[in-house]
Amino acid sequence: RADSINVRLDRIKPDNSREIISQGNIDYLLPGTSKSYNIIYSTLGGAGNGSFVVNIDPDNKIREFFKDNNLYTVPFYVKGDTTHPSLRVKIGDSDIFDGDYVSSTPKIRVELNDLTLLPITDSISIIMTLNDSLISNLNNSFVKVYFSPTNPKMVIEYTPKLADGEYILNVKGRNALGVLTDSAGITRRFLVSTEVKLLDVYNYPNPFSKNTYFTFKLTQIPDDLKIRIFSVAGRLIRVIDKKSNELNYDFNRIYWDGRDSQGDLLANGVYFYKMIMKKGDKTENVTQKLAIIR
Repeated sequence: RADSINVRLDRIKPDNSREIISQGNIDYLLPGTSKSYNIIYSTLGGAGNGSFVVNIDPDNKIREFFKDNNLYTVPFYVKGDTTHPSLRVKIGDSDIFDGDYVSSTPKIRVELNDLTLLPITDSISIIMTLNDSLISNLNNSFVKVYFSPTNPKMVIEYTPKLADGEYILNVKGRNALGVLTDSAGITRRFLVSTEVKLLDVYNYPNPFSKNTYFTFKLTQIPDDLKIRIFSVAGRLIRVIDKKSNELNYDFNRIYWDGRDSQGDLLANGVYFYKMIMKKGDKTENVTQKLAIIR
């Protein structure tokens, strides 16, 4: 029988330093019996070789003939985190591409994903700068921060009010271990213009045989946009009408099946189309040419 047995658990670190993880007493132990208990230990930040050492009666208070079986060593290896977190940057539901026009009040959404099991709880795990100015995540009415135990583990929604001009957004992220997505982060360049403009109007393919897409860019969402298609003699053949809720900032494309307003296929030849955009009392239009070859 042994009474008041002190049990200590040490960890031997890769640099051979020693850390006491747990220490406590077992009241008594009868001959031929055993006691068991569990210890949860985090290996966070401790990659490399190491070992656990169970030390029974480390202060040598129990009289025994043999002491060599009072130490038990368990070697182990902790593999370091080899995964990297990832970021996604969107405006609304769309990805941002360099040179895009966006709203003067955009909803910028940044998502941080991480494959490690550790939760992300630090509000500065995502760092954003706009034109080299740090965007604070704390006490900022334009910023909302969300955490989740599943991916994306952290989301920031940033809704600034921007003046006309060119902007450079840089976003960096790191996981709970401090591992960066990458040193450069994600950089996006975008434009804000309160002037209503219709840009880069063309259709593709052109010439076409079955169908085509009218493509264009918008600096602002108009109240109404029409595409009026004419024969070379000036006869109106088809009108395609799109409302504001069917249009996007920057790039848009609109499908046309090559048929007139009665649903009939058009004959081979050259046609003209006029794209007309209206916002308030502002109207802008662009005329282009297309060809049908079957």
